[in-house]
Amino acid sequence: MKIQFIRLFFKFIFLLLAIIDVVFSQQVQVNNSPQSNTSLFLRKLTLIETSNYLTPVSFNHKPYLVYYSVRNPRLIATVLTRKNKTDYFSDDKIYRLPAERLDFVRLVSLIRGNRLSLDFGFDHVGHFSRVNIEGKSVNAFPKTDMALGLHYSKQFDRVLIGGDARWIRSKLLLDQKGHIGHGYTYNLGAIYHSKRNFLMGVVLRNMSNGLSFADNAVPDQVERDILILGLYSFRFQDFNCSLLVDVNPPFKDGIRAKVRSDISYKAITWQVGYRQHVDRRTYPFETVESNELQVSDRIWTIEGITLGGNVRLGATSISISFEPRARPVVQSDETIRIDQGRTVYMFSISQSL
Repeated sequence: MKIQFIRLFFKFIFLLLAIIDVVFSQQVQVNNSPQSNTSLFLRKLTLIETSNYLTPVSFNHKPYLVYYSVRNPRLIATVLTRKNKTDYFSDDKIYRLPAERLDFVRLVSLIRGNRLSLDFGFDHVGHFSRVNIEGKSVNAFPKTDMALGLHYSKQFDRVLIGGDARWIRSKLLLDQKGHIGHGYTYNLGAIYHSKRNFLMGVVLRNMSNGLSFADNAVPDQVERDILILGLYSFRFQDFNCSLLVDVNPPFKDGIRAKVRSDISYKAITWQVGYRQHVDRRTYPFETVESNELQVSDRIWTIEGITLGGNVRLGATSISISFEPRARPVVQSDETIRIDQGRTVYMFSISQSL
């Protein structure tokens, strides 16, 4: 048994390395191009989809409907700098990012041992506007993203293989002009569940040629990535426990990984973990000295403790979780002060049908 497991493990590693080589060899052509805002939208969908790793590997549950709501409150972050080591830190740049909200609903059904799901997500940023600065009627948010997806997976003994396709529509406002782009993304993954309560898997995400905008100046590339995960579950007295580790290459800007522990007792589950995610983003900021609004890209990070809980009431399950919000990474001569918007909130409710 141990020899078979070792052989399977090395086959998995070899296949994973081959997949990474194929994925990132195709990614080279877009590394020098600005990423679209849709990449951030897809990362929010990933946060939802990875909130419960045990669901897709169990086919004993009934069809269910689940709703998620992810809220990023308004962020005010001030970057302080100093000219030399003897000076005091003083305010230099102020980021004022509007509130964001993502609503996501998914219907999951089982058809002859196959898992089929349909989902829809809608994300909007900023306040709803009825008219623009020219007095024209717009009745829209400054930026919206929506996705309609279809997922299929099938269990082969202890291996689950699945994939999904999503149609993406992105609308954003640049220079007081609205731009709308469309495109498709594809995910493909496999999860192996051993007899020793150990789970490991790999998912290729956001396989796409980008979005299509009428204006070629609008960033339209979507970042591809890979999720590699491992989960070990065990029982301690009357508690069901699990330990999850996942990593999310590429690491060109820094480590992207998460560790989480779940402890369940009867109908209640507690979650505690630590997450670090680093990527490059483009946001506007205000310079304190000149009161000018500028736009530049820099590295942002999500780093800190994550907390969550789940309560099951018959066929209904209610969850709530918290994680740190993204903040700019400071240099050696900088420090940061978060004045508002430190935490991201996620709420979900699912109902068996």
